Amino acid sequence: MNNLSLHSNYEGPNSVTIGDGSGLAITHMGSTHFSTPFTVFNLKNVLCVPKVSHNLISVAKFSQQNNVYIEFHPFSFSVKDLKTGATLMCGPTSGDLYTLQPSLHTPPINLHASRSTNTLWHARLGHPSPKTLHQALKTFLPSSSHIFSTTCNSCFLNKSHKLPFHESSIKTSTPFELIFSDVWGPSPITSVNGYHCYLIFVDHFTRYSRLYPLKQKNRSCHNLSSIPKNC
Repeated sequence: MNNLSLHSNYEGPNSVTIGDGSGLAITHMGSTHFSTPFTVFNLKNVLCVPKVSHNLISVAKFSQQNNVYIEFHPFSFSVKDLKTGATLMCGPTSGDLYTLQPSLHTPPINLHASRSTNTLWHARLGHPSPKTLHQALKTFLPSSSHIFSTTCNSCFLNKSHKLPFHESSIKTSTPFELIFSDVWGPSPITSVNGYHCYLIFVDHFTRYSRLYPLKQKNRSCHNLSSIPKNC
């Protein structure tokens, strides 16, 4: 009776049938709940049977009432959220039984935050690195699990880097030893002073660049007669 937060006398004709075929009387009916660091589980239509030696939970009723599913493993079990797949509770086996050891009538810890998976927090915080995410969750959500999967497609697509350029085989030791030049144009927009093309010189040694605007002559920028004489 101490496990029921709300209860009333049971006046129905039913009883709980055990393995040898006999029926055990039901004295009360009520509801209760228990919590974990991640959520609160509610149990409705709980039957109080004084002669039962263990508290028993129907897997089907528990899953339906709390929108979860249960995975049974050889030496443990886990309760997971039906929508997100997040693990809400784990427990070991005791002999041939799977036992729950919850804290009854204890308020949840960070219920609204801890239900979110770390992958969701990774997206909410702007896709930080695993190290940064781990530190943030450890600081602000100490009760959450700190296991983070690095398989984020958005990070793979948006944080990819180009391969570095190979070291150039061209070597210079003094300015003006090697000059690169290029002509660009004609520009679809004429400059304020009427220029349509541009000539650029880059010194390989100093990386110093100099640009000369060119006026388009006879609709062609290949005529370089307009290049300033001091270049």
